[in-house]
Amino acid sequence: APALAVPCLSLAKSDEYPDERRREAEREMFLLATGAAVQNFMLALHAQGFGSCWVSSTLFCKEETQTALGVGPEWLPMGAVAAGPLPSEGGPPRPPLDPDTNIRTL
Repeated sequence: APALAVPCLSLAKSDEYPDERRREAEREMFLLATGAAVQNFMLALHAQGFGSCWVSSTLFCKEETQTALGVGPEWLPMGAVAAGPLPSEGGPPRPPLDPDTNIRTL
């Protein structure tokens, strides 16, 4: 892919709570919001004719990624998104998914 985006999360603006339960919930909300932002970014890329793929590699080398990006330790790299133009011809058509084998009800 000709482009690589590295989404980062900072907890600097998160609310401070006196108890561990709410501190953990606040961190989880930031993580979920970052995941939603990455998904929206990838959908926006697709709408513009680009393909993308999220990879988790930077989660395993945070300090090295921060150094490479020139950001401080408050910025947590949340993987990387590789992006590039979709092939003009496209691939073979995919068969439709069968809901009975792909969706489980509880």
